[in-house]
Amino acid sequence: MSESTKLSLFSRKSLVLPKSGAAETRHLIVQKMTVGDKMKKMMRENVEKALQLDDVLEFQNIISNEQLDDSILSELLFNICSMENAQEETLYRFAAEILDRYNVHRSNGQIATHAAALRGHYRLLHLLINHPEHPADATLLNQYGETIIHCIIIGIIQHKESKCHAFFRKTFFNNGNTMEENALQSLHMLNDKNCDVHAKVDLYGTPYSTVHLAAKFKLWKLVDFFLSLDVNIEAKFNNVTARDLIKSAHPDWVKMYTSCKDYYAEDCLDGREDLVYTLQKPFLSTTEKTQFFSAWLKNNSSNLRINESFKGKFTLLECAVKNRLPEVTHLLISNGADPNPALFSALAAGPKYFDLLAASETKINVAMVVQGSRKHTVLHRAIVSTKPSVDVVKYLLKEGKQRIPLFSDWINAKDGQGKTALKHAAKYMLNDIVDVLLSYKASVFAANKDGNSALNHMEPEFLEQKLNSYLQLSKKQSGNVCVEIDFAFFDDAQKEYCAGKKGHMRPDVEPLITVGNSPHQKHLLQHPVIKAFLLLKWQRLSWIYWLNLIFYLLFAACVYALLFSIDFKKANTTAPSNSSSKIHPESISPYVTDYFYDLSIATFVLAAILAFRELVQFLLFAKKYIFILENWLDLVIVGLTFWFLISPNNKELASVLSLILALNVMILMGHHPRLAVHIRLLYEVALTFFKFFMCYLILILAFGFAFAFYVTTADCQKGNCDTSFNRVIFSIFRTLTMFAGGFETGNLQFERASYAGRIIFFIFVFLVPIVIVNLLRALAVSDMQRVKSGAEIIYLKSQIRFFHDVDSYVLKNIGKRGCHFKIARRFSKWMYKRTAILNNLHACFHGNRKVLQVDYNESKLNNQFGEVIRQAFIIAKKNKERDDKARREEKRSKIETSTAHRS
Repeated sequence: MSESTKLSLFSRKSLVLPKSGAAETRHLIVQKMTVGDKMKKMMRENVEKALQLDDVLEFQNIISNEQLDDSILSELLFNICSMENAQEETLYRFAAEILDRYNVHRSNGQIATHAAALRGHYRLLHLLINHPEHPADATLLNQYGETIIHCIIIGIIQHKESKCHAFFRKTFFNNGNTMEENALQSLHMLNDKNCDVHAKVDLYGTPYSTVHLAAKFKLWKLVDFFLSLDVNIEAKFNNVTARDLIKSAHPDWVKMYTSCKDYYAEDCLDGREDLVYTLQKPFLSTTEKTQFFSAWLKNNSSNLRINESFKGKFTLLECAVKNRLPEVTHLLISNGADPNPALFSALAAGPKYFDLLAASETKINVAMVVQGSRKHTVLHRAIVSTKPSVDVVKYLLKEGKQRIPLFSDWINAKDGQGKTALKHAAKYMLNDIVDVLLSYKASVFAANKDGNSALNHMEPEFLEQKLNSYLQLSKKQSGNVCVEIDFAFFDDAQKEYCAGKKGHMRPDVEPLITVGNSPHQKHLLQHPVIKAFLLLKWQRLSWIYWLNLIFYLLFAACVYALLFSIDFKKANTTAPSNSSSKIHPESISPYVTDYFYDLSIATFVLAAILAFRELVQFLLFAKKYIFILENWLDLVIVGLTFWFLISPNNKELASVLSLILALNVMILMGHHPRLAVHIRLLYEVALTFFKFFMCYLILILAFGFAFAFYVTTADCQKGNCDTSFNRVIFSIFRTLTMFAGGFETGNLQFERASYAGRIIFFIFVFLVPIVIVNLLRALAVSDMQRVKSGAEIIYLKSQIRFFHDVDSYVLKNIGKRGCHFKIARRFSKWMYKRTAILNNLHACFHGNRKVLQVDYNESKLNNQFGEVIRQAFIIAKKNKERDDKARREEKRSKIETSTAHRS
């Protein structure tokens, strides 16, 4: 059998290609299923359809199924990468959908990266290895001992067997680039990812190196690349060296090439190359590899060179950890191997291997950072690994606290995507690790490039625990109990933003926007720390609210005075028919005759001021302005007011203006702490009634039609009866009135009614005004507490938005993009000094933290702020009891330990 035939058979075996016949035309989606595995069968069929239709949305629904475990998803990823009769763009999108959600890369067996390399899906290969969230390990071997580089070479050889196929791919598929050229780009990337270009692979008992395999099948561009990396071309395979193969085609390439033999001389002398090759063999058991290593260790005990890199790529310890050899790892650590080069590999392998490295006499360097674009620290890598361990994270944090001077910068370090360790832990819902990171004061506000922070993904119980830690009890010199409220939650957010924006400020309530928009965290707006901060903010900004409210009430009073000064009955009869824009003097009320034009001028001036205010807000916050209902109401009111001043005889316009103006006044009053809950409660109750009324509306319509048919008789058709129920539209209106309790049955002729008609009326009386109305009342009473609680949260969100708008306006005018007038800048700076809480807090400072101290005994507990202090006192008391208990247990533990040592 020729070498070409052997290689072809070998490659087919490693590819696990479909069987011949009809199965060759089917898409290979999942591996051979077990009998009765309905879920896998259904998934395969659905994915096949999604691939055929290129339906990414359907594929998203499939992989979102919670019943799919990692093993099924890893099979799915492998088989997508194995597909040949599909467009690579489609496979790329489908694989990206999996990797964006799950880390399902295999560490052995049939690996997706090797399948993509064999099929020539180089763009897909780049995605797998360089994925920002879940990258694959480029150094792994598949079940046949092949590296990704071996698979790339074998894949090219398969496609070169058909010249027609190769010509087609060159001309139409690769945009003019041959498959070999595209493969060369992937080899450069794999070399940067530490994939071993010197590795060998068994081909029917004969080990072939990458360069020998490429030279044998005349892949000269790849050979040139391998020679640039000083690969060994002196080893013989079937009595032929790679030098001989290269020399026959390109004698100039190897004429002066002598460095490789000398470079690996020492590796060959001590058997290091054979050792690494043996440790990487997938067919050997762990026991066999351990025995082989023990023998090598005994033979080379005098010159171990245990910490030297093998061929400039990795140490022996790295090789042992990557190949999951715990006994070999232990032996290397016992013989003084440096654990730091293998640290990231151990974190990926699992806590067992990390514990082996941590037992070394050499301290682990917790300040290490992954080279390349990901920029992961050891803390990042411990969290994003396939087996994150809270004990490993605790060890790293403890070592970092003791040995790293700038511990805060280290624990909040950002990777290449701007994500902190806490952000990764919160996103993957690693609650135990989140708890530990928060106990070491990890920042929840460090944002990535998209502006999202760990706060966006944090579970509410952890955020509540963090807020509780800001409440403590203390005593004054007088002996009174004092409640300390630490506003570090807001201070840390401000500092993080200033650090990222080079000194720029942002509104104090900015982090509360994220909390309020989260459906799981919004209830924490009622926490004492947040409510105390908002009350303090209200004390500083209330004058702005009152000033705005007084102005708006004055404007509304002028508008209503102008509306009521016109007698619209006389205006319609006395005004000229050809001029509805002029008011006739006789239509003006005699009580305001002398002041009518003064009211018109005052209304015009106030409306112009309101229009100018809206224009300024739109110019400063155009994107935000258009999504606020109050702004649109203000614009409508301004427009209708000017319209009414031009056409004062229009009574329809006057009616609409009066209603919208009253509505906007109510919304504005909703920003006040005492009125907001009641106004929102009215809104919520009305909304609840409306929802259920729409459900019962079909009964109202049905009875309306029934009464119309019930009243319609021969006499009614001649016009001898009232038409209140005779016409369907009037009948429905009367029925709706009766629904509210206003019975008008005079037109219902019971003496002429049939028994069926009377039964219909009694059903209506029982079902609608008695059952449904009382049901709605009971619903309102039972849901009152829930609606009130929800209304308070809505009010807090509305108040936060008000504070945010004011601070945003002030800070933007201070910045470079604000108003260019000096008077506006001075006014904004004055406003900021008066309204900013963090920079103007009248309280004591503990360790540069903003802390508000309130005497619990002297505080007025009958007002709103007193209620907040009462809630804060309860939480702070629990914190003190917990801390006292922890100190007692720690003291008892020290006493027991000292007693045990003495004995």
